[in-house]
Amino acid sequence: MSSVRVEKQEFGLREKLTELDYGKLPYHKMPMGTILQVRQSLSTTNTTISSSSYTNLRELLIHPISRNSLMYVRTHCQPRCFVTENNRARFLNRIVRQDFDTNQETTLLDNNETPQWRNADFHTSTEICGGSVINEFCDWHRQIKPILYKYQVARHDSANFDMGGHQYTIQVMEIMQ
Repeated sequence: MSSVRVEKQEFGLREKLTELDYGKLPYHKMPMGTILQVRQSLSTTNTTISSSSYTNLRELLIHPISRNSLMYVRTHCQPRCFVTENNRARFLNRIVRQDFDTNQETTLLDNNETPQWRNADFHTSTEICGGSVINEFCDWHRQIKPILYKYQVARHDSANFDMGGHQYTIQVMEIMQ
């Protein structure tokens, strides 16, 4: 009969315990629902939207910490519209994700005609500020690679929109799942 002898190097348990930093949990041990990071891009530049082609109002690049997380994307703006006569005015806005591998854009949320004015019968040129336009979307991208989110806007009719100096934002929160 043979025997096996196992030897392990000695270590001080008390010393190892004092080395641990209990104030910080590793990201992979964070409980579900923990906000891992928040990024925001904002501006108050008075941008004019006079094209029916989508343009980037704000962009935000985020580097995900965990593959097992949800990206909560929120956008906000207060478009001001200039309408004449009995014309229609429709504001188009959407949230887009750009994939760096393929350079393809994926529309995540398309919020057309918000706000819109129709048959208001303005006899002269009229300026309207219809309040806030807020979009929210949960993106399950499941990658560690950087993600570029874009808040894009356009107009559908001949009426122009601008931001009137109001703050407009895109915000992304990474939430552990």
